[in-house]
Amino acid sequence: MTLANFIKQVKRETRYGDIEVTDDQRTLDVLNATNTRRKRIWAKWDWKWALEELSFAVTIGEDDYVVSALAGSSTLVDRIINIIPNDQTTAPIVAAPPLQLVEIDEFYRWLATNPDAPDVPSKYINLGQNSAGKWKIKIWPSPSSPFTMKGW
Repeated sequence: MTLANFIKQVKRETRYGDIEVTDDQRTLDVLNATNTRRKRIWAKWDWKWALEELSFAVTIGEDDYVVSALAGSSTLVDRIINIIPNDQTTAPIVAAPPLQLVEIDEFYRWLATNPDAPDVPSKYINLGQNSAGKWKIKIWPSPSSPFTMKGW
């Protein structure tokens, strides 16, 4: 079914506008409603075939990062599924389980009782998006060696 046929069918079944007119406000209303529902469906699940690998370099002692580097793509990061501190090029090799996403209040409780001793990061908090739509994150503990974070 083409999009034009879909719009005609919606107009026919709902009796909303002229079936043959496809450049009116009613057609735009149907398109906008359809796109809104498609986005809701898309956001309900982590569709494995739609994931893109991302990677970014971390440096010693730095814990705030903007996740903008997608492998082979310049699209914005919609959401981060996994971040894995894993780099086979460092010595010793950094290989750890995916970082655990925690809420910012948990981070501040942890920070109040623990000094930030550099180590392999194990947790991160989502700081939202910057003005360019790229995700900002804070990882901790701060890295004790430079390596590459990978994720999806």
